Amino acid sequence: MKLKELFGYIIRKNSKVESKLIKPIRLEDCIQSIEVTFEGKKIDIVFNFYTLDVLNPNDIPRELSRKLFEMIEDNEPIRNSIRVERRAFCNFLLLKFGENHDTVLFLDRESPDYILYDMSFEYSYEVVEAINVKEAQFNTMCRKNTGRGRTKEEYKKYVNKKHKQYGDDFHIEEYKGSIILSPFENLVDTCNTRTQIVDAITKKVRKYKKYKINSNEKNILVRFSSLGFDNEFDFKQVGEMISDIQEIYKSDIDKIFVVSGMHGTLVEYNSAGDLIDFTVENYL
Repeated sequence: MKLKELFGYIIRKNSKVESKLIKPIRLEDCIQSIEVTFEGKKIDIVFNFYTLDVLNPNDIPRELSRKLFEMIEDNEPIRNSIRVERRAFCNFLLLKFGENHDTVLFLDRESPDYILYDMSFEYSYEVVEAINVKEAQFNTMCRKNTGRGRTKEEYKKYVNKKHKQYGDDFHIEEYKGSIILSPFENLVDTCNTRTQIVDAITKKVRKYKKYKINSNEKNILVRFSSLGFDNEFDFKQVGEMISDIQEIYKSDIDKIFVVSGMHGTLVEYNSAGDLIDFTVENYL
């Protein structure tokens, strides 16, 4: 398969995956290896058609990865907010179940977002991202511009057009031909990350009250991608913050998970804020 045929193939395969979402599926049902001819060489791409992500980026040429990324971002076959939610759940499955992740079935739905089936048990999950509006806009700016060889002036032109409200705070610098980006002009207070995580949990606790479900467990899955939550001290501090919020610890939520695919982190709490378990890839 040549590159020009690849995007059409991805769209068709994604449509087939989407059509299966009315029933429980396994993550493995969404993943396939694709052989692509690029610059005269045959390249194997491991692709997740549920999230539209390459799973082996280190094994393929950078230029191929860039072109594929641009095709997906420019056409947006799936809204990015949906892809973010799906990535969070896929990361959760991989970190929670490891090599056994393909033994569990999940149902992509609404209210709650997911039902997971493991043996005879049924678990519900509401997924939420711990992020503020400015950081979300910054992430969008990065997705639409990074890797396209754009100059500092081109970045700023895009920001002035698309992100007028928060763009003045973005830090965009050019150093030795490379663009350096930050959502903030000044130093970041990493305590904000932990506050955002707890605020996101509270939001979902309120939402769960509106649902009529009979699952064995009611769970919340929080996704984060910021600094300020990457060691055991941070994990315990968030637990203490949860224990101080009556609305959370008196709720009927069973477990709260905080996940980051970027950092390879999965932290598990009960509704009282007790730290049950955590997994950090390459944890020191």
